[in-house]
Amino acid sequence: MSAEPHDNADSDGEDADGFAAKLTVGSGNIFRYAVSHNNIDDGWDLYTKTDTGPIGVVTIEDSLAYNNGTLSNGGQAGNGDRNGYKLGGEDIPVNHVVRRSIAYRNGKHGFTYNSNPGTMTVSNNVSIDNAERNFNFDGGSSVFRNNISCRSGSSTNDRIIGDADSSNQFWSGSNGSRCSSYTGALGWSFALRRPPRRDLRRQSGNAVTDPAARASPLAGTFPTWRTDSAGAAASMPSPPSGCGAWSSSASTATGTAPWHCARSCSRRTGLTWTGTRRR
Repeated sequence: MSAEPHDNADSDGEDADGFAAKLTVGSGNIFRYAVSHNNIDDGWDLYTKTDTGPIGVVTIEDSLAYNNGTLSNGGQAGNGDRNGYKLGGEDIPVNHVVRRSIAYRNGKHGFTYNSNPGTMTVSNNVSIDNAERNFNFDGGSSVFRNNISCRSGSSTNDRIIGDADSSNQFWSGSNGSRCSSYTGALGWSFALRRPPRRDLRRQSGNAVTDPAARASPLAGTFPTWRTDSAGAAASMPSPPSGCGAWSSSASTATGTAPWHCARSCSRRTGLTWTGTRRR
């Protein structure tokens, strides 16, 4: 929870992942609010092989994988797989769960089944500008709901085999309407809140986007405004959709968001209000 592996590398450039829940791991592994970036191999590696058989089901939620396959100093290795989320291996079915997570500019695929023919749950994820496919699922019976795939230029179409309905917006040569919510450079931080209010936030300019909010095209964008020297709001815009009315103290607002999770909109000292997902 709230972990950040980065710049892992090994001598052959092939096995140093951010998170490696693979080969012989048991059941019950959950990754939540985690960020894996600039590792020489994969962001997440859930590889299985016939010698050891299936691993336990892994759940990945509210997480981010970016720039895997390239170290922060620009170093690369030809043997690295370079995926954001690699979800299997050697045709062994395991029904992993990946939801409300982001893959951004990884060196190969964003999300890939990697020969896992199981029935995975892949929902409310966003994949942007990965080097090959944003979503690569060449087999299996996985269930896809509310996923978004976007690009800033031309590339290979997504490949989806499984149960995918119209709630998804996969890349097939052009961006869909929901891609307009994702512009600017990627930025992120861990919200400084006591558990269980921690969350990962994606920031672009003055707009803070909660990756848990992928089911809504509003994507949790919050306004900003100036504060006086004491930190009180000097002017109040309308509250974000789904946050209800600001309280009389102008410090908090609560409500039910369109993606059906309660939100708390908490004022920070300075110029920006941000949203924190409350469990």
